[in-house]
Amino acid sequence: MSLEIRKARAADIPHMAHFAVYPRFRGRGVASALLKSAEAEAVAQGFDRASLYVFAANATAAQLYERRGYRAAGRCPLVPYPSLRYDGDLLLMTKTL
Repeated sequence: MSLEIRKARAADIPHMAHFAVYPRFRGRGVASALLKSAEAEAVAQGFDRASLYVFAANATAAQLYERRGYRAAGRCPLVPYPSLRYDGDLLLMTKTL
């Protein structure tokens, strides 16, 4: 894990983990609605920033997060694992809420 990611992850901001939508429901606004709801909850709890991880190779998800205002704050190489669908890098993305 890169120093940048450790610093950003250690900050006092909510981190969204394991965010996914079943393929048959993609393209219907489900991901955007879930993200919007999670961000609203973070704001309600007094946070002004949020973070999440995305596989760099998952361009569709990364583009969704960018459209929602998230920006890359760090990057680290993935450790290969048999059940991982992606390889390459993992991006930490953050957003001011």
